[in-house]
Order: sequence, then C-alpha cells, then structure tokens
Amino acid sequence: MGFTQLHTLSVLKLSWLESLGIIPNESSVYGDFQQRIRYDGHMARYEVSLPWKEPHPMLLYNYSLSKSHLVSLLSRLRNDPGVLKEYHAVIQEQLNAGIVERVEEDGAGEVGEVHYLAHHPVVRQDKQTTKVRVVYDASARKNGGPSLNDCLYSGPPLSETIADVLVRFRCQNTALFGDLEEAFLMISVAQDDLDALRFLWFDDQFSEEPKIIVLRFARVAFCLSSSPFLLNATLKHHIMMYESEDPEFVQKLLQSLYVDDIISGDSDDIGAYKLYIKAKSRLAEGGFNARKFVSNSMKLMSQIKENERLLENSCHGGQSIASRL
Repeated sequence: MGFTQLHTLSVLKLSWLESLGIIPNESSVYGDFQQRIRYDGHMARYEVSLPWKEPHPMLLYNYSLSKSHLVSLLSRLRNDPGVLKEYHAVIQEQLNAGIVERVEEDGAGEVGEVHYLAHHPVVRQDKQTTKVRVVYDASARKNGGPSLNDCLYSGPPLSETIADVLVRFRCQNTALFGDLEEAFLMISVAQDDLDALRFLWFDDQFSEEPKIIVLRFARVAFCLSSSPFLLNATLKHHIMMYESEDPEFVQKLLQSLYVDDIISGDSDDIGAYKLYIKAKSRLAEGGFNARKFVSNSMKLMSQIKENERLLENSCHGGQSIASRL
C-alpha cells in the first residue's frame, strides 16, 4: 500500500472517530474532569467545568447577532400569544429553580469569554402538559467564526452501548426500568464557565417596548456537545464512590445506565427491589432523582409504589421502607 493510500485511510479513520466524538487529545479529557469535579454540599449537587479544547479557537463576541435574532423571535412568537406565554413560563420556571440566573449587567463582556446562545421553540401538539420546549443552539456561528461546540471536546464515550444494555436487560427474569429526572440540569457548571452559557430574553414579553435581559445557564445545558460526557462522567464518578463497600452494585448500575435511563433487572423480585432501593437512595446522595420505575412484576411495582408514597410523605414526618432496610 502506497503513501497516498495510507494517508487517505488515516484521514478517513480520523473523520470516523470525530463522528463518534473521539478526537485527538481527548484521552486526557476524563482525567481533567476528575481533577476538577467537586461536590457542593450546600447545594447538594456536583459542579463540573466545561471541557475546553486546548488551544481552542477564539469565540467571536455575538451579542449584537443574538439581539437581532431575539427581536425576530419575539416578532414570530407574538403571532401565537399562547406559545409566547408558555415560552416565557418555561424560562421563568428555570429562573425560579436556579437552572438559569440573571446577569445584572449590560451586553458588554470579554471577547472570547462571553457567548450568547441562540434559542427557539419546538411545539409538541401531542403533549398533554407542556407543549412548548425552549431549544438552545450551541452550534451557531457568527460570520464563519467558531461555535461554542467547536471549542469544546465531546469527551470520550463512557457509557455502555444500547445494544449491550438491552442484551443484559433481556436476560433478567424481573425487569426494572426508570429514569433520572432532568439529569443534565442537576449538575452545576463552574463559575468560570457560566458566561459562555448566556442567552437573551425579555423582562415583559407582552410590553410594547420590552427590556432585554441577560440570563445564563448555571447548570449543564443539553445543547452542548459535551453534555452527554459531563453527565456520564459525573454519574460514574459518583457511583464509583460505593465500589469498596458494594462492588457488585456499582458494576450492575454502571452497566445499566444509558444516558439518563436505568435499564436493568434481576433474577427475582427480591434482587430487583434491592437494586431499586440502592439506586434510588445512592443516586439521591449525588443530587439525582431516580423515578418513573416500571417492571413486569406486579408484586415489585406494588412495593415500589408504596416506597415512593412513603418517600413523598417523609417530608411530613413519614418514614420510607428504604430507611428501615
């Protein structure tokens, strides 16, 4: 095989790896993550740093472009007041929950350190409750410059493949399936990275001359190319803390996670219930709420529903089954 053919194969291999989110220099990304992750005991959640490429291209200052897009967005949303009202309600709910926070300053900021995310609505008519989702875009570029995602590593793959997870799942007599509530948004972003996650909105969307306000994500935004890695790495970091006391549980749970889903089970109801109890309580210690558990066993579902009911009542002095195990 000649040099030209070898070079072509190398280029194709690199392109294929990049399509999987595996690119040169990412071998140290997880190591850097482990050095920087910390648990905030006061907020009861983990805090992570964004995995910036070193070096990464300079982010162009895009406040003016974001402002122009925002004005255009408001004009479109005003054609459907119901969607506009719900759009504002979603942002306000995230503001009240601390998922996003207000930046008490004007549009000025340091070039290369401040970035504004574009956003738009996705309307789901088939949904019974919230029909409007606010979707953010971290891949938008200004004048041919880099996007935010261009400046971040996607991170190495840490989760099991869906095929492996499903094969193990189908081998269990008693199935157990659940998910982690808003898992990405349960992880805080380090203070130094927050200004790269700014976006613009209005104080009063129905005013004739609404005032533009600056907001920013305080949690891991789903739109980032690195978000799946940050979630997987955080979950792995937290779960591995139980390895010395319960290695079997650690291995089983890590092999059962696919993004924010728990796809698992056991040979019988007793084993599956113990897995549920451990996963529920230990993930909660990391700030994650494992919920919406379902099973093919009616007996197990009855036990889970009873424990969930007692957990809900524990705020009023009740005691869960888990606390008595």
